[in-house]
Amino acid sequence: MNSGKFIHIVDTTLRDGSHAVSHRFTREQIKAIAGGLDAAGVEYIEVSHGDGLGGSSYNYGWAALSDEEMLRAAAEVIKRAKLTVLLLPGIGTQEDLKMAIECGAKAVRVATHVTEADIGEQHIGLAKKMGLEAFGFLMMSHMVSPEQVVEQALLFESYGADYIYIADSAGAMLPEDVKARVGAVVEKVSVPVGFHAHNNLTLATANCLAALEAGATFLDGACRGLGAGAGNAQTEALIGVLDKAGYQTSVDFYKIMDVAESGLTTYGYIFPQESLGSKLVERIKAYGFNSPRVGFERYFVDYAVYDALRKAFPERNFIGAADLFYRVRSIKEPQEVEPMRRAAAAVCRGMEAAIKSVRPGITELDILAEAEYPMLKAGSGGSPFRSQIVSGKRTLLTHPCATNKKIQPGEVVVIHLGATYEGYCAKMCRTVAVGDIHPGQEEVYNLLLKAQEKAISALRPGVRSWEVDAAAREVIRNKGLEKYYLDVVGYGVGLRQSEFYPIIGKGRMETIEEGMVVDLLLPTIYRPDIGGPRITDVIYVGKDGNEILTAYSKELVKVM
Repeated sequence: MNSGKFIHIVDTTLRDGSHAVSHRFTREQIKAIAGGLDAAGVEYIEVSHGDGLGGSSYNYGWAALSDEEMLRAAAEVIKRAKLTVLLLPGIGTQEDLKMAIECGAKAVRVATHVTEADIGEQHIGLAKKMGLEAFGFLMMSHMVSPEQVVEQALLFESYGADYIYIADSAGAMLPEDVKARVGAVVEKVSVPVGFHAHNNLTLATANCLAALEAGATFLDGACRGLGAGAGNAQTEALIGVLDKAGYQTSVDFYKIMDVAESGLTTYGYIFPQESLGSKLVERIKAYGFNSPRVGFERYFVDYAVYDALRKAFPERNFIGAADLFYRVRSIKEPQEVEPMRRAAAAVCRGMEAAIKSVRPGITELDILAEAEYPMLKAGSGGSPFRSQIVSGKRTLLTHPCATNKKIQPGEVVVIHLGATYEGYCAKMCRTVAVGDIHPGQEEVYNLLLKAQEKAISALRPGVRSWEVDAAAREVIRNKGLEKYYLDVVGYGVGLRQSEFYPIIGKGRMETIEEGMVVDLLLPTIYRPDIGGPRITDVIYVGKDGNEILTAYSKELVKVM
């Protein structure tokens, strides 16, 4: 029926599909998906934040990786396909486009609202000047008449676009709506026309067929139907349908099925008819487990989930598996350490801003506010704990948080911040003296700094946790202050800010191993007249020595 008409496929899994995972694709996932798509024969592989180049932000959602990191990860494995990016005028910039080219991008889709193609003129022109294939991408095309879509398509063509795309961004079109708009554009423009479907009405694949019948030769899809809202047309299903309908593509059906099955499976639930607990039960049974042994983490499983599990499976098989989880997580692979470095860099940015803001009269919460923004700008996914900005007598509390208390002259301010990157944590604590503080507090800070240095020197593969603690504890004991000192001085750090393996403390027998990441030194001297100052860093135990990830000045900061 279609005489083998050839259809070009653009896969958007690693762009529009990132909305479905809150823009949290990892390097490994990007490489696996991009490599699989390339091997399957996909012609164009779109990679970027869900809202295009420059989209990673407070407004549109922070991505796990920068645009450059995503593009470079994909470029490493793409051999045949054209690495493609999306650019929305007003979000992406000329510099973003230059960066994308340096990373290997061959095509850009300049996306505007269906009534605003004119704002994409300079971007299309720039893309062509840089040697990129340029798509004019008209979003929300259901909102205007076919005649108005044609007007905007002609503008894009006049700017030099190589292809025009009609996007049903809201998934609001019926097949006849698609035919009307695509057909009208095909009739008036001299460049190929494509269609981008969304599945809000479960018509994404049907609408793709309607677009082809109206003359389109480009189609978008995303593996597993990932995408914003109800998702995009499902690439693997779309290829199967096109094969059956007699169309030709460059994509191998079985290979694209392999990509779709390679770790991309996601399961949602409809609230309130379903819940996280009911969906967990459903999936466990789907895997064939009728009487499973269920291991629980120490934290984060709420009663509703537990209740659903115990009603479905024998409770006698439930066990606490926290120690096992912590042991497994304690040794970090290189790809785990890198996001911790990024989290640590974000903490350093926050610490710099926080320290600069300290002055008499400012509140603890105001200091915290100054710290939070630069950490987010540096890529942090948020703090893994309630950040501790505490001053005066409150520095002797063990788990305080920032309040509206105002900073007073003569007080010590303890700043304990945390950040996350790709789910991994880092944290750091520094101390600021506001004006003239008690001489004993300055002595305590220097004492803790010396104790920390001793502990870090003792931290190496093969030693016991108690030996690291003992190196610090000896410094404290020699000053006669051990009775004001805690029994634990550090924990493992990873997916949580305090992993419970290893625990570095008095009498602890855990063996320090290469690849661990720990924090040192947690406690202050808990004596009311001189206590309060603290210092904490995150340290990676490497083969050739320790790496302090939170590389920030350790001097006692003094402000007037």
